[in-house]
Formats: sequence, structure tokens, C-alpha cells
Amino acid sequence: MPRFRVPDTGQVTVSTQIAQDDEIVVQGSLSWELLPGTRWTLDIERTPELKSGWPRCDLGECPENTRIACDGWYCRGVWRFAVREDAARVEHDSLWMVLYRVMPDECEDICWK
Repeated sequence: MPRFRVPDTGQVTVSTQIAQDDEIVVQGSLSWELLPGTRWTLDIERTPELKSGWPRCDLGECPENTRIACDGWYCRGVWRFAVREDAARVEHDSLWMVLYRVMPDECEDICWK
């Protein structure tokens, strides 16, 4: 997993897209405010349903292009972007982005090994 440093404050925006046969079939972006000394992790998956079990909504009925609440003190949000229907590999094919946050002195020794 690539790691890189970010400033302690400000806003970060992450944009991603998937192209097939030179056509963009899904794209999305998300933004959040940075906090001093915080460790951020962003997972990106292409799948109909997340392996993590988040979010708690029926397959194919999770809202698109918006932040979805997630359980757990370290999960800060889940975003779903639907793959264009004519390019989907499976029903409800989606690009998921899940943002995690660990604050200083918060479980980092056992939660992020």
C-alpha cells in the first residue's frame, strides 16, 4: 500500500476513475478536512458489495455519489459510484471508496498492524 505525507490541516480531495476500452465507465471523488496528527487510510474496491460489511444497505440500493454513514469509530465514510450498466461485469457493479481515520493515541498499536 503506498503511503505519503499530507499536511496537518486543510482539505484533501481524491478522485478516481476506471476506463475500459478507452471509455470511462465509472468515476468519483470525495473530500474531507484534515486533522493534526491523524492517520488516514482510503480503501478503493470494485465490487457489487463491500467485504467490510459497510454500509448497511441492501445490495444495489445504496445511494450513489454521496457519503454513506458507516459503523465503527475509525470509519469516517463510505462512497459508492455505480459502474455504467453497459460496462458492468456483474449486477450492481460499483466503485467503492472507504475512508478510515485514526487519531493520535487511538488504538493505532492494535488496529492498524
